[in-house]
Amino acid sequence: MDDGTGLHLDAATLLFSISVLAAFMAAVTFGMARGVRGLGLGEWGKAMLCGAGAFLLFYGHRSTGGPWLLTFLLANALLCGTAAYCLLACARLLALRPPARVMACCTALGLSGAVAVPFLETSRWLAMFTLSLALALEFGYAAVLVRRHAPRQLRKSTGMVSATMGLLAGAFAVRATLALFEEVPALTPVARTTSELAVLLLGALFFVMATTAFMVMVNERHRHESINRLRRDGLTGLYTRTAFGEMEEELNHVASPDDYAVVMLDIDHFKSINDRVGHAGGDAVLAHAARLIAGSIRGSDIAVRYGGEEFCVLLKNCSESEAAHFAQRLVKEASQQQVRLRDGRQLGFTFSAGYAARSAAAHPGAPAEPLEEVIQRADEALYRAKNSGRNQAVPARAMPFARALAT
Repeated sequence: MDDGTGLHLDAATLLFSISVLAAFMAAVTFGMARGVRGLGLGEWGKAMLCGAGAFLLFYGHRSTGGPWLLTFLLANALLCGTAAYCLLACARLLALRPPARVMACCTALGLSGAVAVPFLETSRWLAMFTLSLALALEFGYAAVLVRRHAPRQLRKSTGMVSATMGLLAGAFAVRATLALFEEVPALTPVARTTSELAVLLLGALFFVMATTAFMVMVNERHRHESINRLRRDGLTGLYTRTAFGEMEEELNHVASPDDYAVVMLDIDHFKSINDRVGHAGGDAVLAHAARLIAGSIRGSDIAVRYGGEEFCVLLKNCSESEAAHFAQRLVKEASQQQVRLRDGRQLGFTFSAGYAARSAAAHPGAPAEPLEEVIQRADEALYRAKNSGRNQAVPARAMPFARALAT
């Protein structure tokens, strides 16, 4: 394609360039995966390798021809692999279950037309239609997956990923539609149409933009996970009191009066546990108690090691009666636990608990009870539970009327 300025751009050159570009992106992705594991980088690198192989085979077909099995069927299979691995990488990054059925069905659809051309002597347009439709479905599914399930803190970086995936899905949907009417340009050694070159340029753009955006999203996810690990207690894995304090401002601005309840828990006679089994045994009890708490809450709730052997649980969208049920159940389950120590001994423990639900505002327009006061009322209830026999859950006293009016 010559525009009169001496610039010569043809499909074969683009195919080879895209293959090299995809291979370069694969190398960069695999290199990054060495330092950041488990976030889909390995799958993304495989997608880029599949793309590099597919476009290299297309280039070989244009340049020298070649057997159908290699230059047509294998090339199309690698293109299907590109889309499938992109979808799998997005699922891995978002910690979602891989959509195996979607990938298998789309791959089967994409290859069905290519297999039918030599064996059933169907038109090549059928192969172009099934492949384009399969790619449109997989890239579209990936775009929706990223858009719907990306954590709030990753929304900025996921916008480019979902937009790029969506753009590519739209392009393949148009290509599939044109194939129905046999109007789409074929990838043949003599094709030099502007629309064909535009499709190839879109492919090159995808490898650059999508990989860059995916890496940004991985970096952001890795950074947030690193920060989150710093906010966790090393022994129990629960949030630290400092991290919980950082959440306080956001929680104080929740308008609904019963948006959350607080349960304060304390391991009974913990000093005597340390005296009997040592600090290592005490740590084992703390870790076991924390696992019990973490396994009892929902994903939206917050569990905190508040200090020493004391824990704080914030239950979102929870009434006082629901908080009572939660606290009583946790106290009962703790009394049935046995902690296995390193020396083979088993040790039981119990919880004392106090709970309080956030009180309503004194009058319309007034602020609801702040978090620190909810915690204070639950903490007072905890001490009443310990002073009245331990191994029980006690409700907090209602917020005094005078203090409610002052608020």
